[in-house]
Amino acid sequence: MPHLFYLIRHGESASNAGEKTLDAASTTLTERGWQGARANALSFPDTPARIVTSRYIRTTQTATPLMERFKGVPAEEWDIHEFTYMSADKYAGTTTHERRPFIDAYWQRLDPHFNDGDGESFAAFAGRCRAFIARMGGSTGVTAAFSHGHFIRGVLHALGGNFDSVTQETMTAFWRDHHANPIPNCTRYVFAVGGGHVKLLERQDGAAESVKQAIID
Repeated sequence: MPHLFYLIRHGESASNAGEKTLDAASTTLTERGWQGARANALSFPDTPARIVTSRYIRTTQTATPLMERFKGVPAEEWDIHEFTYMSADKYAGTTTHERRPFIDAYWQRLDPHFNDGDGESFAAFAGRCRAFIARMGGSTGVTAAFSHGHFIRGVLHALGGNFDSVTQETMTAFWRDHHANPIPNCTRYVFAVGGGHVKLLERQDGAAESVKQAIID
């Protein structure tokens, strides 16, 4: 029988609020982000069998109120951190506005295999999204997983088959979709998982998303 898998974007971070941040991994929630995390926990409709976070602190913080509500539920860390394609040197001590020239340069380059120092290539990111869907397919019980905007959008592209091959066109489609369909902080996506299938059921902030599903081999 299918079970539910919730994929949730973290609460508002310092970077989202336009503040300077040291690096992608250590960026923390704002007070508004904590408020969103608490609201998510209070309104979460099921008892999870596990609570999953990425290795970035803002997902662990967002998950904390849910962990406090459901004490004793196992916590796991999966490879679902944000797509961080810039080197740490370009990121350190800057705001999103100050990083904009580097962001624009990356997406104008449109090279799926380009690696900016210790940054992640788009091809590697797409592979992580595909691997996550396979892991979703092998999970049991209700899962609450806290991740990031780029990653969630990537999962939706992979679920629709758009990451089966990774090209300049793949990158362009992803970037356009990311801007055309922003994912607000604390948005929950609900998937049905089971019988070798992963299917998107709904986006719980009421915004429309095309129905996507994948067969897990």
